[in-house]
Amino acid sequence: MAEVKWYQKAEMLIGLSALVVSLVAVGVGVYSAVTDRTYAKASVWPRLIITTNVTTSDTSLSDIGVKISNKGTGPAIIQSIKVWSQGNEISQWQDIITPHRKLLGSISLTTADISKGVISADQTFVLFNLRSESQDIIKQYKEKIFPTKLEVCYCSIYDECWKVVSDDKPTPVQMCKATASNF
Repeated sequence: MAEVKWYQKAEMLIGLSALVVSLVAVGVGVYSAVTDRTYAKASVWPRLIITTNVTTSDTSLSDIGVKISNKGTGPAIIQSIKVWSQGNEISQWQDIITPHRKLLGSISLTTADISKGVISADQTFVLFNLRSESQDIIKQYKEKIFPTKLEVCYCSIYDECWKVVSDDKPTPVQMCKATASNF
């Protein structure tokens, strides 16, 4: 009788079969973990939208402002905010108002600081709001002082980061550079 080769022995076939099944199980486990991680990231994905609003009415106050809204599914961790007015970077909202104080007349200015803060999903944050009883003042402000360009860099809880500039769509970035700002 001929000698049976090592790979034809029953115990070797069983061992090799167990090895193949184990490798397939490990592959399925790794694929499942990657899929779960991707789903977890997507379930807390922030998406910031920057809007400028102008409200005028014959019977009430008129205002113009800048808002940031998180239309994503998770919190947006603000890393930096930069603001430009008429092409010049400014360090605080008052820098927009001060040179045009005579033009603006009687106004009410509301500002908020969100730098290094968190905007929850479905939350809107008003950064800047200028209110006046005169529609002409708001119109002049819109034409002469605006447009204001706003850049926000933010990250998710998984340290995935995006940058959004004014009305543009967010674009992914490797990381956000920290800045000192009063926004």
